[in-house]
Amino acid sequence: MRTTVILSSVSALRSISSFVLLCMFLVMLSGCGENASQQLIDPPAISDDLQAELEAWLDDNGRNPDTYIASLFSEHDVVILGEQHRIKHDVEFVASMLAPLHASGVHYFATEFARRSDQPLLDSLMSAAAWDESLAREIIFRQFMAWGYQEYVDILHEAWRINKNRADDTQPLRVLALNNTMDFSYFKTEADWDNDEIWALVMGDQTEADWAQVVLDAVRGGGKVLVHCGIHHGFTTYRQPVVKDGAFVKFGRPRMGNVLRDSLDSAVVTVYLHAPWNTDAGYNADFIHPAGGRLDAFMLARDDRPFPVGFDRSEEHTSELQSH
Repeated sequence: MRTTVILSSVSALRSISSFVLLCMFLVMLSGCGENASQQLIDPPAISDDLQAELEAWLDDNGRNPDTYIASLFSEHDVVILGEQHRIKHDVEFVASMLAPLHASGVHYFATEFARRSDQPLLDSLMSAAAWDESLAREIIFRQFMAWGYQEYVDILHEAWRINKNRADDTQPLRVLALNNTMDFSYFKTEADWDNDEIWALVMGDQTEADWAQVVLDAVRGGGKVLVHCGIHHGFTTYRQPVVKDGAFVKFGRPRMGNVLRDSLDSAVVTVYLHAPWNTDAGYNADFIHPAGGRLDAFMLARDDRPFPVGFDRSEEHTSELQSH
């Protein structure tokens, strides 16, 4: 199985200036990694030998992220960029990739951060003669009322700019909305956030198979698709478990990436935008560094840190990292 990684540094998102976060939503967001007490412990130091080994490996295998992502489309119809959320440079990177990928023939961009029911609004935004910031913000807020980050609006602005400036004989960049239309009025208490029955009411009959269908329709029409979503939606061969009190309960419903993998096999690949991970202690616990922190320790020890890089992660290489 091919797994890919992009490393870079971490920075904060800008809130949309007109956005007001109501206190009633602060409790809900604690289930999404918004706990102010959460910490990320500094990675442990690594040996000089491992530092040298990783530097040599990265010199041979690391690539500029722009070039790296573009190269994936020579082998795959769908490239999923999976983010941990709320990391500024990840969202800015996605925006920066749209123009070069469109020029190379990738004419579909699918986003978690808009609802399928709002596709007509998104289409009108993309085809408008002038940029409509208010409409872009409305689309983002309609997806989730607490997602008040300017960089996600900026992605839509960049897509609009590409379409506005493209030559008449070129295909437009089609922005595809993936997310469900959720009814959050069913949430009445903090405990409701962890209640599967209430979540079923919030979601209605919608699943991530509906997300995947949007991408599949584009691929079956002959297109190549860049997908931007949270990393959990982008799992392909990995099935996300449901864990309570530290014990495995069951596998959750298939994620969008699982459905795409089942339908397209190796024509879909996920790129993980490197970030801290949640642990098996839950979403409100402290974060940990991937691979025991060795990748982060390696980056911090370099004279030219930090710098962006993309590479394939092999099972053999991961085992070596974990054994040191």
